[in-house]
Amino acid sequence: QLGSFVKIAGYLEYETNRFADIHVGRTPKPLKQKDFSKKLKVSSRTIGSLFKQLLDKNAILRFDGSYFCNPTFATRSKAIYTDILMKMIEIDPSIRKSINKKDKRLMRFA
Repeated sequence: QLGSFVKIAGYLEYETNRFADIHVGRTPKPLKQKDFSKKLKVSSRTIGSLFKQLLDKNAILRFDGSYFCNPTFATRSKAIYTDILMKMIEIDPSIRKSINKKDKRLMRFA
C-alpha cells in the first residue's frame, strides 16, 4: 500500500492536492481510478481495493467528483486553497491539528 501511495503522490496538483494529469501549458485533468490502473500498470480491481483502503484511512478524500490527498499524508506545495481545505476538514476534522495558529486565525476557526 505504501509503495503504491508514494507512486500516486507524484500526480498531486499544486495548491489543491488533487490527483491530476499535469502537463505544462495544459489544463490539469483530474485522475480517475481507471487512470491510476493504467499509470501503475495494475488491474482496476487492485486500484479499487487500494483506493477503498486509502479512503477508509482518510489518506485520500473524494469530493466534487475528484480524488484529493489528505495534506497530513502528502502534499506538493506549501499552501492549499482555503475552500478545498475546508471541504477536506469536513471529511477529516483531524486536519485542524496540523494547521498553525496564525493560519487558523486567518481561516476563522480555532
